Formats: sequence, structure tokens, C-alpha cells
Amino acid sequence: MSILQNTKKINVILDTDTYNECDDQFALAYMIKSQEILNIEAITIAPYSNKNVNPKESQELSYKEVLKICKWLNFNTSNKVFKGSTDYLQNGYDEDNQAVDKIIEVALKNDKTYIMAIGAITNVALAIK
Repeated sequence: MSILQNTKKINVILDTDTYNECDDQFALAYMIKSQEILNIEAITIAPYSNKNVNPKESQELSYKEVLKICKWLNFNTSNKVFKGSTDYLQNGYDEDNQAVDKIIEVALKNDKTYIMAIGAITNVALAIK
């Protein structure tokens, strides 16, 4: 009998800028491989800073990277992966997006959800706002 058998799964959202550095790819893979204890509510995409791409391009690169990793790990991305902010609050960005809407939706439906924010905090900040 597994020690996890009677344990309720932990609701999680991963807010990530996956294309920026390899740590996010590992975090995403670890989360997907830990579904026996984690209820993956959403994977939301944040932009990252890099002199070679603007925030909107970085968000798109991270989105594609998440889809690629999910495909490799046979994780169904339907209603799970959401594009987020295309700029930063410090630049005046204050727009709703799929990621913000999903964070709010999940937060309202669950008693507790952990947001693992490992990218720019813009999506989470806008959801709180």
C-alpha cells in the first residue's frame, strides 16, 4: 500500500518563463512526473528579459517550449497551458490575458492552490490585483 494512497493531491499552478534557462524545463518535467501527488491546474507563461528578444517574443518562445516538453512527457495540454503577460508592470503593462484569467479561476474554485512562480511575477501580480 502506497503512503500517498490516502493523501489528497496538492493543487498547483506553474508560472514559468521556460525558454529562458534550463531550470524551468526541469521544474516543469518534475511537476509532470509528480502527478501522483500534484494536481496540475495550469501552466501559465511569463515573459523573460533578454537583450535579444522583447517580452512578447520571449513569452511566445516559452509557450512553445512548454508545449514541446509536455509532448515529450505525454502530458495533455488541453485547457492546461495558458499564454500570459507580454510585458512587465514596470513598463505599464496592465492587461488581462489567458494566464491571469486562469489563475483567478483556479484560485476561486479551490480552497488552496500553490502557485509556483519561477518566472517574472507579472501574471500572479495581475491576478492578485
